[in-house]
Amino acid sequence: EEIARLVALIAAAPPTAQAFTFGGRPVMAVARPIANTHWWLVVKVDSEEALQNARWLSAVLAVALLSLLAAIGGLGFGLWREQWTRAQLAQVRLGSLLDQAPDVILWLSPEGRVLEASRGATAVYGYDDEQFSQLVLADLLAQPEQAAAVLADLRQQAEDQLFTGTHRRANGETFAVEFRGAHLDGGFLLVLRDIRVRLEQEKELRQLWQAIEQSPAAVVVTDLEGVIEYVSPAFTRITGYSDEEALGENVTMLASGQTPPEVDEEMWATIGAGRVWHGEFCNRRKNGEIYWELDTIAPVLDSGGRPVNYIAIKEDITNTRGAREQLERARRELEQAQKLEAVGRLAAGVAHDYNNLLTILLGDLHLLEQTETPDEVAQIKAEMRATCDQAQGLTRQLLAFSRRQELAPEVLDMNEALEHCLVLLKRLVGEQVDLSIEQTGSGLYCLLDPVRLEQLLLNLVVNARDAVEQNGLIVIRLKPDRLTQVRTWVGGCLEPGDYV
Repeated sequence: EEIARLVALIAAAPPTAQAFTFGGRPVMAVARPIANTHWWLVVKVDSEEALQNARWLSAVLAVALLSLLAAIGGLGFGLWREQWTRAQLAQVRLGSLLDQAPDVILWLSPEGRVLEASRGATAVYGYDDEQFSQLVLADLLAQPEQAAAVLADLRQQAEDQLFTGTHRRANGETFAVEFRGAHLDGGFLLVLRDIRVRLEQEKELRQLWQAIEQSPAAVVVTDLEGVIEYVSPAFTRITGYSDEEALGENVTMLASGQTPPEVDEEMWATIGAGRVWHGEFCNRRKNGEIYWELDTIAPVLDSGGRPVNYIAIKEDITNTRGAREQLERARRELEQAQKLEAVGRLAAGVAHDYNNLLTILLGDLHLLEQTETPDEVAQIKAEMRATCDQAQGLTRQLLAFSRRQELAPEVLDMNEALEHCLVLLKRLVGEQVDLSIEQTGSGLYCLLDPVRLEQLLLNLVVNARDAVEQNGLIVIRLKPDRLTQVRTWVGGCLEPGDYV
């Protein structure tokens, strides 16, 4: 009741002195507002004191009232001044926050009118400060009719609730945003972020993820020790192990023991140095079946260029490798057939040579029968031995060329080796084609199998003979060369160095 009396006293217009009971005692009171503040000065006195010696008390009361008004007025002004200063500082801090915030900050009235906008909002929406002051929330939405629903959601939002939507720039371009709102002085403080780039990146990641998940090749990610951290669905299809069985295990779980140790050593040395490795492994599936896989393994580097993970692309090449082995067997069989064909071609020339050698031997025997002196007999025997040696060498050369045998590399003087082959090669091309060898310098040595060299030269010369007309010319040139790294037709690379 006393508080109600005070409220009524303050609300009285014009202000007049009133008598009522306060604190259980009758009093008289009067209220006056303090200008430019929300403060009121209320002065009360007991009614009994007020009725005694009224004039004297009136004077005293007047002086006291004036003094009290002055004191309270000064105090009230000081409090108002402090409050005003704090408000100014808060406004400065808010302005600084709005200017420096990386996200968009909007202060909206309860009706959705823009009261303040950060510098980031100007950059994102394309409106300047003056234009923002004329805007309402509907002007910023791609669908303005949704403004009322957005404001309703903000009024009823849960704590730290995240909203998403589509907004429109000053040039009409739309973009995706996410934002949070807070209540401020009856309105709303919104913090928004343009998420268009992020959504595009997420879309690209989803597409990449789908490509990995749907790839026929297995994708495996491991730590630096080879412990599996991720496997794609193709890993299960190829190996038979589920992702639950593989995660946390080392990739050696697939080892069959049939991959040469030097392959593993080369692989770890390559990826450990930050380079990409390509190669083949002979592995074992969960059911015990042996299979071959072609691997491409690369390190995943951090911002400092240091490996933090390894990623492997694994392709099952068991069928391909089987087909390749069949092709290799067919190639070897074809090569042998070509050799036999070449032997057949050589037969006529060899038969001619043997006929000549036999003619020499028969002539020597006839002379031997008619010769009696020891010196002449010895000379004829020497000629016969030389003729037999020549025939034996011709036979040995022909047999070595025709039979299958393991490689037996040896250091060959290439000039001598070509001269040695020239006899066979000339018989092969016949008398209608001129075959010669051009040599550049001496000291040209190679480590190779002499029989394979003859086979190589034979194939080259046969192809050349078939390509030239009668009375043509075939020249074999021999020269040194220095090569940089060259990829060969059969795969792999030749190391840089000196070659012939």
